Amino acid sequence: MSEWMRATASVMRLLAVAASKAPPTTSRKASPWLRNNEMAPAETAMNKSMTATGAMSTWSLIETRLNILPPRVAKRIVPLVMKSGYLMRMWLVIAMILGAAGPAAAEQTDVVMLTGNTGGVYYPLGIALGKIWEQAMPGVRVNVQATQASVENFNLLQQRRGTFAFGQGDVMSDAVKGNPEAGFPNSRDRLRMVAALFPNYLHLVALKSAKVRSVSDLKGKRVSVGAARSGNELNARWLLGIAGMSYADLRRVDYLPYNDAVALMRDGQLDAIIVSAGLGVKAVTELAFAVPVDVVPISPELVAKSGGMFSPVVIPAGTYAGQSQDVQTAALINFLVTHSDVPDAVVYGALKALYAHLPELKASHPAARDIARERALMSRPIALHPGAERYFREIGMLH
Repeated sequence: MSEWMRATASVMRLLAVAASKAPPTTSRKASPWLRNNEMAPAETAMNKSMTATGAMSTWSLIETRLNILPPRVAKRIVPLVMKSGYLMRMWLVIAMILGAAGPAAAEQTDVVMLTGNTGGVYYPLGIALGKIWEQAMPGVRVNVQATQASVENFNLLQQRRGTFAFGQGDVMSDAVKGNPEAGFPNSRDRLRMVAALFPNYLHLVALKSAKVRSVSDLKGKRVSVGAARSGNELNARWLLGIAGMSYADLRRVDYLPYNDAVALMRDGQLDAIIVSAGLGVKAVTELAFAVPVDVVPISPELVAKSGGMFSPVVIPAGTYAGQSQDVQTAALINFLVTHSDVPDAVVYGALKALYAHLPELKASHPAARDIARERALMSRPIALHPGAERYFREIGMLH
């Protein structure tokens, strides 16, 4: 390499040095639940900013290097660099702007919203709620994740691998108590309630050809009970139990997500599906449009055997295609849940935004129509998060 080329490369390297004078920002992907003023371990250095101090010191180094160049090399390089004086001054101005704006731009809160199966209610509601939070809470970015719903959600929250989650009240109680049979070998003691939201309706849906008229008619049938160890499957076990049955009474038990179960029912490979979800759940809606089905009643007498865990309710006529009459069934409450390490300000802001934009949330899915602020504390199976306490005190619902 010629002397002139080596000198030019040296100067260009110095120009690049300025970008490394600023402290690097850090990726936060690994820790979405961190407080705003905390930083995740340095995962990926991202020197995308440049300070005025770094730029000025580098310019001084360039001037020094030019002064000690051999005459014949300087004769060629100095005019080239000096002609760029205007550009260099502009570069310094930009550096100062970036240096001033950098820290503010870096302020971001990543929120992970844990939902459920894409064919259920939790997932579309999570998408709608995520959009509301991003619009109403400056600096918040929401990542909505599909999961196996309540059981998985509560285990993920305990591990602080999520910020908020939807979940069933009965499963939430089991999680905090530590019920191994429900998928919780020990207490999920970090869980904190944010608000009661809407009821989960127990849907027992069967092909008309299967001639299922009651829960007891499931004997000898092929039934999908939901993903193994999910809240849905726990509800299916409960339903069979109060009817004096178990999985052993069924011809076949499939542990399937809603979408997969619907596909098998369309093909005549399943007789019935048990779905614990809000009204208008996508899986049942699509199934009722595709093939003739019956929404099978669950009598109030049967529901009374739950010991108060479920309440008797009605699925209104016309909720699903071919459903010409009201259908009696059981319901329990779904909650918005978080964990104890989520900052109070984040929970407070999320709850305030949810109720401020409730009409938008209700428009996103039929199940959300049952959400009402005055019913947010109707049931409190676990401790309330301090951020939620602050919100409900402000509006006079807590004293």
